[in-house]
Amino acid sequence: LLISVTKKTVRSSKEVKKFLNLECLGKIQYIPAKKRSSQSGINISLHKNSSMTESFRSLRTKLLKLPGPSDGGKVLVFTSTLAGEGKSTLAANTALSLASGGYKTLLIDGDLRKQGLKKLLGITEPSVSLLDLNSKQMEAGAKKILTYRDTGLGIMAGDDGSSNPIPFLKSRTFRMFVELCRKHYDYIIIDTPPVGLMADAAIISRYADSVIYVIREDYASRSQIYNSVQLLHENGANLVGFILNCTSMAESGKYGYNGYGYRYGYGYGYRKYGKSKYTESGTPAEE
Repeated sequence: LLISVTKKTVRSSKEVKKFLNLECLGKIQYIPAKKRSSQSGINISLHKNSSMTESFRSLRTKLLKLPGPSDGGKVLVFTSTLAGEGKSTLAANTALSLASGGYKTLLIDGDLRKQGLKKLLGITEPSVSLLDLNSKQMEAGAKKILTYRDTGLGIMAGDDGSSNPIPFLKSRTFRMFVELCRKHYDYIIIDTPPVGLMADAAIISRYADSVIYVIREDYASRSQIYNSVQLLHENGANLVGFILNCTSMAESGKYGYNGYGYRYGYGYGYRKYGKSKYTESGTPAEE
């Protein structure tokens, strides 16, 4: 009882709704590492008839109802409070779900400090990233976007990082590229760094039609979540709702969700904010 009273993290979607007044767009249940392989357990394109895929179809249905421009594709930004909450995995699988539904979709790695989407999706071939763009060769760069396997999903992600991507994110080049993508895609999904650690996500959100906030159950404190959400609001972000990730059976079972959660290490900020019961790689210490 004492632990329950003094707990300062989020343990249910009702708690989030109460102090943030945001809509719950979906809840993704955690599946232990021993029940999934390192790659197939995080990729819905390899589980086309699973309950995990159904969870993302339900999420897709809600995202399709979000407002957007009448003459171009919708730009959706995924972010979270801290590293390790699973936003990159949720962004990637949401993009795969949209692509499988017949929507022309582009997934962009907006974490220019440490690009990790290629590794997450098992992509090893050379590819163009945002850092490779310039105003004179923008159309040429857009044509080099990878198509992920047989899904039809476009991937814009690289291997190198930048210690200071802020000037680029504020540049006319980035703004022009987002507008160019609207002309060629129905949906543009941008995965960004955690807003609680870097200012990048708040800047990118200015170009988005909707921002989806990922909250991992029993992870970041309520104060950390609240401060990060406030930063997004101050930058004019259209925060449309949240996804509760790595939920327990009790939380997800009420709504029939039987999805997945994927723990991963993230380099910067993980040791400082991570839970002591997990190793740096993000797996439970006892495993």
